[in-house]
Amino acid sequence: GLASHSYVEENNIPLIIASGESSYKRIKSSFSSSQFQSLFKDTNFIVCVSNSNMEHLEQMGFDSQKMKVIPNAVDFSLFRSKNKEECKKRLGIDTHKFVIGFIGHFIQRKGPHRVIEAISELHDPNIMLICVGSGDPLPQNDFTRVIPPIPNGDLPDIINAFDIFVLPTLSEGHCNVIEEVKACCIPIISSKGTTVETQITDGENGMLVNPLAIKEIGDAIRNLKQNSDLREKISKNLLEERDTYSLSKRAEQIGDIISAQL
Repeated sequence: GLASHSYVEENNIPLIIASGESSYKRIKSSFSSSQFQSLFKDTNFIVCVSNSNMEHLEQMGFDSQKMKVIPNAVDFSLFRSKNKEECKKRLGIDTHKFVIGFIGHFIQRKGPHRVIEAISELHDPNIMLICVGSGDPLPQNDFTRVIPPIPNGDLPDIINAFDIFVLPTLSEGHCNVIEEVKACCIPIISSKGTTVETQITDGENGMLVNPLAIKEIGDAIRNLKQNSDLREKISKNLLEERDTYSLSKRAEQIGDIISAQL
């Protein structure tokens, strides 16, 4: 929004901002107060991905009457459940391995290092971790395979090779990858005290843990690995949730907002 603001002013056109940040500290430190005040005045509408996202913007001075929460959504024709054994074989993975997945930047906030530490403490040779992404170097170990960032359309085959997905994130806006993994009906372990709590109901469609508690992450992994009935229950619940909020529905809602400003 700030980057396009001068163009909007010069051409007298509506400004609609899509906001998906988990934090605005960096943005606030990069621009002056007068720049923000001018932006507040000229912004017609903001699409927020979560209530927390909207609350942060209100605290910065944006008008709540010019905002609406429209969470990120999924292309259900792309992200769907597939045969797990076949997906593992395509990746060259032993089908008897219990595969834990992580997708995201390799940074402290997302937590792949904490996943590795938790798995290390389990001392279970049957566990394999697949980390899709890039960033900070990961701790050396004999159970992790790194897959560099890939096109979004190639993710479903990889996600369906996971037995569970673990994302001990410290903060999110509305996490896209969680919605994509949910659409593939893969049980998820993620974070208490974050906006993930609006995406996952503990014990029903996933498990929530303290993202900084290594033992708690490990205990949740062990629980899901040993309890196939719980994994099946979560997968079944996720299957029943599918199609409740589609990408096309989200596009329709955003289209209505755009039309109203023209």
